[in-house]
Amino acid sequence: MSLPLWGAISDRIGRRAVYIIGCLGFAAMVYPTFMLFTTGNMWLIWLGQILGFVVFGVAMQATLSTMPVEMFDAEARTTGVNIGYQFSNTLGGGFAPLICTALVAAAGGAFWPVVVYSAVIAVVGVIATLMASVRPDTEDAGRLHVLAATQNIPTVSGKGALK
Repeated sequence: MSLPLWGAISDRIGRRAVYIIGCLGFAAMVYPTFMLFTTGNMWLIWLGQILGFVVFGVAMQATLSTMPVEMFDAEARTTGVNIGYQFSNTLGGGFAPLICTALVAAAGGAFWPVVVYSAVIAVVGVIATLMASVRPDTEDAGRLHVLAATQNIPTVSGKGALK
């Protein structure tokens, strides 16, 4: 239910802004969510799931299918989106359970290291989103490589490249 709402908001204020709101909200809600999980009360655990993952997690998911597409011109879109998406999911998502388990074990069963780890990952998402080259979401936006050459937009290669 909240996915179309976040999508509509992203149409008004931009996908980058909604994704950043999702990351920052997620980072802010990780600790309260874990605190609700530790109550053992089913209703509070559900509330934690909704506040911690549905509200802000869905904000990120609402823009995730569109924003990467806006980062690449048509000739490189499939490769660019898929390579980045698959590597990040494999490395970030694949190792996250192992990392979190190791953090909890190292902290003697405490969950605070997982909270810190999750918040740091969310902040990294904010930084990456701020640095990403995303075409303006308008009909006359033009091609990304042309925009980069004429407006000094950060790209992976070419004029204005991130170094």
